[in-house]
Amino acid sequence: HDYALPNKIFDYVLAGLPVVTSNLKEMSRFVKDNGVGYVINPEDQEMVVTLLQKIKKETQKQFVPNLMKTSVKYCWEEQEKVLIKLYNSL
Repeated sequence: HDYALPNKIFDYVLAGLPVVTSNLKEMSRFVKDNGVGYVINPEDQEMVVTLLQKIKKETQKQFVPNLMKTSVKYCWEEQEKVLIKLYNSL
């Protein structure tokens, strides 16, 4: 699970929604590197509650530029090019 990067993360990013994810290795790296949301320790209930209470509609605005940039980078049209390049290299 530590190295999983679920499709749902990309769905949220492409929908322009900030991501709240657990602190698993790949999910947290993706969220932090792209600045598209929050990483939490799901075992720290107080931290989870505090974060969820402070999220408001305005919270999304702080992530909009990064969400837009990341959604362009990871959209199918761009990832298709990467996949074709990989297939052509075989």
